[in-house]
Amino acid sequence: MSKTAKILLASVLKPVNETRMYEKFAKSLLKLNDVEIHIAGFSPTKNATSENRIFFHTLFSASRLHISRFSAQIKLLKLLLKVKPQLVIITTHEILLVSILYKIISGTVLIYDVQENYYRNIRFTPTFPPFVRNIIASGVRLFEILTRPFIDFYFLAERNYESEFSFTRNKSCVVENKFKNEGIPPVIKQAFKIKPNKGFRFLYSGTISEVYGIFKAIDLIKKLHKIDSNITLTVIGYSPKKEILNKLKSEIKDYPFINLIGGDSPVAHSEILKQIKNSDIGILSYVPNKSTENCIPTKLYEYLSLYLPMIIPSNHIWTSITDSYNAAITYDFNKSKPEDLLEKLKQHIFYTSQPENITWDSEEIQFLQVINNYLNN
Repeated sequence: MSKTAKILLASVLKPVNETRMYEKFAKSLLKLNDVEIHIAGFSPTKNATSENRIFFHTLFSASRLHISRFSAQIKLLKLLLKVKPQLVIITTHEILLVSILYKIISGTVLIYDVQENYYRNIRFTPTFPPFVRNIIASGVRLFEILTRPFIDFYFLAERNYESEFSFTRNKSCVVENKFKNEGIPPVIKQAFKIKPNKGFRFLYSGTISEVYGIFKAIDLIKKLHKIDSNITLTVIGYSPKKEILNKLKSEIKDYPFINLIGGDSPVAHSEILKQIKNSDIGILSYVPNKSTENCIPTKLYEYLSLYLPMIIPSNHIWTSITDSYNAAITYDFNKSKPEDLLEKLKQHIFYTSQPENITWDSEEIQFLQVINNYLNN
């Protein structure tokens, strides 16, 4: 690269300092010579600061169904025309059209970072009324298929997407959401039992959603607290749906042993990592759903990296990872007995070996190789 290459990463609902776009993609891109990185998306989390050569641009800052969301498209086009990036990475189908328009005008390299199976998310979750879910889901998938000729390359955030998608074949690679350590000293703890000084400290972290099992986690903790009054739960994360957040607040208002951090706004990733370090057990209480059945949550890699014991449902993809290290206890959130779980937690020996291949380092190599190839051609 003979002159400074401008790279723009864009989303609508993801904060500009969101973990994947900022901490993983953007900070990795700083390892390249002569690059200037712009991130456009939702307004940043509190007290957010960017690195040198990384610039934040807010496209949207209201509730997800607010009418101003439509103007994000226009704001992005204006930003593209102003910055004139040589390479654009978009993270949602919502801005495909405006990005393709800019590609036609400028000849930029356009990469689609597919973070979700939007067809399944729309069809199998209650975001839209039942009678229109199939129509919207099929429309989004058709749009992704039709726009394939304009996309230079695809990053796939989940390994199972290689078999789920046809529109990405022969020009994609998997770049998983593995753990990127941001300033937390690594502590290796092996072959240990949990020894809570003042009761078990449970943690639910990440997106607060019914599909991700927030109410299953709340229900479990209430039952466990009846057995051991020292048990606590911290819920930390953001709820994109107001009705879910209101229901959560109602569920926990009379239970002081359940603490909510965030909820109505995105929480800084550093704060989430801090809570992981200060907890005894992480809860992954996903409700069975076709939108998530083959996905590996980012927090699973985070918990493994920070040696946090886990409670997980019997998901063969997850257990194929955790069983190698005795990192988790499987639990049926509908049928199993809380008292049996508590006894298992006291007796189980966690992390009998050191977790491997769970960090961003391996993904970064492939990610930068793809970017380098396009910038140098």
